[in-house]
Parts: sequence; C-alpha cells; structure tokens
Amino acid sequence: MRTRGGYICHLDATCEGGDPFLMSSIDSLSNIVLGNVKLPAEDEAHIVPFLERLKQAFGIPLALVHDMGKGILAAVASVFPGVADFICHFHFLRDIGKDYLGSEYDTIRTRLSRHGISATLRYRAKQLKREMDANPAMIAAIHHSLQNAPLPPEAFAFTPVVGAYTLIQWALRGKTEGDGYGFPFDRPHLAFAQRLQHLNAEVEKIKDLHLRGQWRDNRPYFKLHFALQPIMKDKTLWNAVTALEAKITVFEKLRKAMRIAVPSGPHGLNDEGGSANIRTIEKRVTAFRAWLSRRTDYPQDRAAGKMIEQIDKYWEKLFADPITVQTPSGPILIQPQYQRRREHVAGVAG
Repeated sequence: MRTRGGYICHLDATCEGGDPFLMSSIDSLSNIVLGNVKLPAEDEAHIVPFLERLKQAFGIPLALVHDMGKGILAAVASVFPGVADFICHFHFLRDIGKDYLGSEYDTIRTRLSRHGISATLRYRAKQLKREMDANPAMIAAIHHSLQNAPLPPEAFAFTPVVGAYTLIQWALRGKTEGDGYGFPFDRPHLAFAQRLQHLNAEVEKIKDLHLRGQWRDNRPYFKLHFALQPIMKDKTLWNAVTALEAKITVFEKLRKAMRIAVPSGPHGLNDEGGSANIRTIEKRVTAFRAWLSRRTDYPQDRAAGKMIEQIDKYWEKLFADPITVQTPSGPILIQPQYQRRREHVAGVAG
C-alpha cells in the first residue's frame, strides 16, 4: 500500500432475502480485499465497528467510495472525518435507475407472473418437441431443404410444428437477455414481454394467410395463438411496457453520459467504465440535466424531478476533483468514484 501511496477504501453491502447483510471492503488500487463482515442491518451502529477495525489494521485511507446508503454515509463521516468521500458512479446510476424505472418494471414482472405465460409456453414447447422427436425423418427433410433441396409435401405439412417451437424458444430466451449488470441496466422481463408482442404479431400474420375454416386445422400456430390471447388483452401490462420504454430513453441517455455499464460490454459487473475523465463526464451529465429539465412534460413528471433531485444532492461527491497521491515513482492522479483509474500527473497536464 505504501508503494502505491496508500489505499482507497471501497465499501459495499449485499443481502439476499432475509439473510444478514454481507459488507465488504476492497482497496481498489491493489485489488486486495480488506475485510468482510456479516451485519444484521446496514446502519451506522453496525458499520462503525467494521470501519474501526479497518482503520486499526490499515490506517486512514486516501479516500472512500460507496453507495448512497444512509448507514454508510453516517458511519464514514464518524470514523473517517475529513477524508475524501465519493459516491461510486455505478452504484449511483444503478440506484437512480431502480427508482426511475422500478414501478413500471415491477408491474410488468407481476402481470407476466400472474398470467403464467412462461409455464404455458414451456408446456406447448414440450408438446411440440415430443412431436418433432417422433418424426426425425421430417426434421431431416426440412434441414435438407435448407440446402436448396426440394421440400417433400409431407415435410412441408410438418413445418408449422418446427416453426411454432422455434418461435416459442426465441420468446423464452428473452428472459435471460442482458449483459450481467442486473436491473436497471438489464431488463429481462421487459425483453420477454416485447418478444411476446413480436411472437403474437408473427402468429397473427400466419392467421391472416389462412381461410377461416383452415386456421383451426393449423394446430401448432392455432394453439399458440389461443395461449397468447389472455396476456395480449392485458391493458395494464402493455401500458406499463409503453411507459417503461419511454423512460428507458431517458435513463439510457444518462447512462451514456456517465459511461458506466456500457451496453453489450463483455465484463458485466467487473466493468470499470470508459476512458473519459471526470470533467468530461460532469459536462455530459450537466447537459443531460439541462435536456431533461427543459422537456415539456418535465413539470408533470415526478419521477424525472426526483432523478434531478438525486443528481443535485450528490453532485459534489460524484464530480469532486481527482486526488493527487504521492508515490515513490512520483505524483499520481486518481479518480476513485469513476473507476480504478490512476495516471501520472505529467501525463494528464492540461
């Protein structure tokens, strides 16, 4: 730690259900875990003893980085008064996104669960798979036809089984869509609902190609269409989907400005953000704030107003100047709240 000029104390706590909180601390310069402890509650009274042990073992940190939890904020101020204190950009964006998108997303999750559509589709897929397994020659003929070979009439009649099965599997895969960041960055329930919409639209196209008397004879698609009708008539669900899609436009604009949890990033929760410096990010967030507050619907949008309140409340801890650390190899600038980034001062002059 001395060779690096000291340590930066990152703090975070996690909890599953009714289990105790697991609080951890890591030095982001050395990637050394400083300590772990189980806590009955994430409050000041229980966090302070943990921080006191860190201070006794490792001394005063160069800076602290954590989320906006009231318990952590109070405990840090008590044990490390005067130490540079920052809000982690990832945690800030995650928490503000949960608040902004949470209501509509919870509605979507609840309505999907109430309809039991996943179980229904899996049951239909299981029946179709059983039918395909019983007719391997038909599957082979369809596969062969993809290589420009003529499709036998009997295999052509079997294609709805394969088609319906494929569409169901595609829709169900929406439930696993995401980049490993968790909500609100990943939104698998919304992705699933959107795929259900697309699935229904495709089945409706097939229905329109059939004469009324022939539609019921196309069992794979007819049964799939019948299974989808209750959920497609759920106005509460689709109103929530429309509202969430509109809010995501706003959230993704802030996400782009902060350059955290980049979509399709390969590192999941280990992503450390882009290469922009803190002043560049601050300018982008300033522009985002101005854009959002100038929208014509802003005065009536309570969720957007709360988002700006949170940005303003934590502005200084989000965009405080980088700290200069004296090391044996010379002074280094560190931006603790943004990423584990350090640069020689000579390399970032100006």
